[in-house]
Amino acid sequence: MYEVTNTMPAHARVTLLEPDDGWSRSFFEREIARYAADRGAAPRTVTLHPDTMAALGFDESTMMGPAVQESPGPVLVSSPDYARDCITLFE
Repeated sequence: MYEVTNTMPAHARVTLLEPDDGWSRSFFEREIARYAADRGAAPRTVTLHPDTMAALGFDESTMMGPAVQESPGPVLVSSPDYARDCITLFE
């Protein structure tokens, strides 16, 4: 969903646009893996709208519980101020 160039700094943010068939957990996990492969590290932070977070199968109780501390994945930051049709990845 994005293009990596030699001039793109590793810390540049990446915005994922909603696929035509909508958000899915498999799409999200595939893009996180691609980001990690392209940049040598998974994103540390992901920002997204609460509806997008729910469409991916995440909920607030999951994100706030002990599983967050055990998970090697990125920190999810959800706000109604974020657009529903995009997810932003930060290293």
